[in-house]
Amino acid sequence: MPKQSTQDPLSNHPESNEKKRYFEPAPQDIDVDNFRKVVESRRSVRKFTDKAIPAEVLDDCLDLALLAPNSSNLQPWTFYVVQNPSKKKALVNIRQAISMP
Repeated sequence: MPKQSTQDPLSNHPESNEKKRYFEPAPQDIDVDNFRKVVESRRSVRKFTDKAIPAEVLDDCLDLALLAPNSSNLQPWTFYVVQNPSKKKALVNIRQAISMP
């Protein structure tokens, strides 16, 4: 079992007199091979099917997306889940109209 850190999470160096900063040690039980597989297989997908995404999978994806790193932890995003086919088509039409020269 990995040794648990007893270090103060607000200090990078508990014995120094430096300004205390937030510090959270990386988890020690990461499966490096699985992490490598995830990173190496990451890609953008631009072809989609009509197959519905199960609600629990969609919820998990949104929860994980909220954990993504961002500048100064500003979290400058908004997610919209559009499941109505006519609304999806309207969004596609708007996007195409915007991108026309």
